[in-house]
Amino acid sequence: MSARSVRVALLGVTPTDAADLGAALNRTDPDVAWMVAADDSNRPHAVVDIVLCDSGSSVADAVARWPHAAVVAMVGMHDDGSGVVAALEAGAEICLRREDNLLAAAFIQSVARRRGLLASQGDPE
Repeated sequence: MSARSVRVALLGVTPTDAADLGAALNRTDPDVAWMVAADDSNRPHAVVDIVLCDSGSSVADAVARWPHAAVVAMVGMHDDGSGVVAALEAGAEICLRREDNLLAAAFIQSVARRRGLLASQGDPE
């Protein structure tokens, strides 16, 4: 099986978070080349598979910039639900509370799998 690559853009997330998330993704699925980059390194014409956003406004920006990408929104730990509603209305596929990077990595991996970006477990190697 050839190595797959999945491009993940982060909007409103710090470069340190990008490095931590990249490391978490590589621990979760080391057979995939996870390319994680903060917002400023992703041009609108760049191919992006999944976008991790920190707010409803960054979700709207992600949907406009990369209409074919899956959008995952992170909401605050104590969000009253309004952040979830705003992110979903702006176009996020799923929302999760800000937790650790392993949880975010697991969600991103599941989105990649559902979108067919990862080899299925039955693929020959």
